Amino acid sequence: MAQKRRHKRYSMIEMVTVVNADTEFSVRGCLEDISIGGASFITPGSLAGWKNIKVELPGINVAAQIVRSEKSGGNWIFRVKFEEMGFFRKIKLRSVIKKTMRSSPAG
Repeated sequence: MAQKRRHKRYSMIEMVTVVNADTEFSVRGCLEDISIGGASFITPGSLAGWKNIKVELPGINVAAQIVRSEKSGGNWIFRVKFEEMGFFRKIKLRSVIKKTMRSSPAG
């Protein structure tokens, strides 16, 4: 059965920094896709024990929770759900998504 998503996802290849909200330890990752409600990204290593994170996107940092992870080859794929955002932060996130989509060669 196909998953029903609340928000349209956009394919987006973009380097991001992922920060553990509890320890402030950070790693680099590669964003695969994004929506106003969440995202997926790849890292070279596991984020075992990480639950609450900040995803540093170009122009905005977004609080999120890891909802799923899986090992794929030598990398890890993470699916995250963004925390509730106010009206203006959602507008900013939409703007970042649109701007990045316009500047992407594939977008």
